[in-house]
Amino acid sequence: MLLIGVGAAGGYAVSRDSISNRVEQPPGVIYDMSRDVLHDLGFVLAADESRHRLQGSVEGATVTITITPMSERMTELKVRARNRFLLPRITVAHTVYNAILERLR
Repeated sequence: MLLIGVGAAGGYAVSRDSISNRVEQPPGVIYDMSRDVLHDLGFVLAADESRHRLQGSVEGATVTITITPMSERMTELKVRARNRFLLPRITVAHTVYNAILERLR
């Protein structure tokens, strides 16, 4: 993983197929926004609100969004994207990640 840039609560981490960051919002808010973004950019394949996990399809890639509660107001958001051959699609992950953060503003 590589730590770069300035995200919602500081630098965000980028790997070959994912982007993650801590966001100052409750997990439920992040979950709802993430579901809406998946719906707008593609479609939702699976949603598990109790595990704070979503899976969808955007631009032909499978996108997995994992929301990890850190506290009542701090949440870790991780967006991962891979194509059907399981190859990384970081540009898709970045598009989804940015769309979620944009909705939180």
